[in-house]
Amino acid sequence: MYSLNFPELGITVIPRAMIPFVGVKPGADLPRLGFDEVDDPVLTGGNDKGYEWGLSDIVTQFFITPMGQEGWKWGAGPMISWKTRTDNDVKGAGGGAGPIGVLVGALGPIDVAALGGHLWGFDGDFSTSIVQPMLYYNFDSIPGAYVAYNNTASYDHKTQGSNGNSWTIPLGLTTGRTFDMGGGHGFDIGIGGYHLPSWGRPKGGAKYQLKLGLTWIFPR
Repeated sequence: MYSLNFPELGITVIPRAMIPFVGVKPGADLPRLGFDEVDDPVLTGGNDKGYEWGLSDIVTQFFITPMGQEGWKWGAGPMISWKTRTDNDVKGAGGGAGPIGVLVGALGPIDVAALGGHLWGFDGDFSTSIVQPMLYYNFDSIPGAYVAYNNTASYDHKTQGSNGNSWTIPLGLTTGRTFDMGGGHGFDIGIGGYHLPSWGRPKGGAKYQLKLGLTWIFPR
């Protein structure tokens, strides 16, 4: 992440990108931000060729926040989903855009953040609301170490009222550590396991997620 300051306007712009590299069994219904094409009937029949790995659809977010905020901070701006998949098995939302907002603060030793937004498909093929609560407990005895909940829940308006489940709600925890790389740079690595209950995953969706997150933090 990198922040851009505009003192003459009194704002800071914080861009953020999620670059998902995923592995999935062919035909599985990924917990993603919508659907933009009909599943291949050959793939949905399932096969035993193992996991398909590849780059899914990248999502970029841009938060505009007032400078000089203290305590709880907020920001808002546009969110864009890009159709960058390397294979249909690992597809995400596809091309789309919408608004996104964030609120950041702390409750004692717990850092708190919440993102909320909505994505519409450029072709009208998906309409999905998302919320990403983030709760981080930091360990004083190990600088930079934490345990956290950090995952995205979504509601697919296109399946509302159909036989498919509209919600995707991962339940689980992540643990990791942030390292000071000097010069204002930082590097964070985290790994987490999540379960998607029957009422919190789309029809045919995976029951479990294993997430490995790598984040490079740039100086202002």
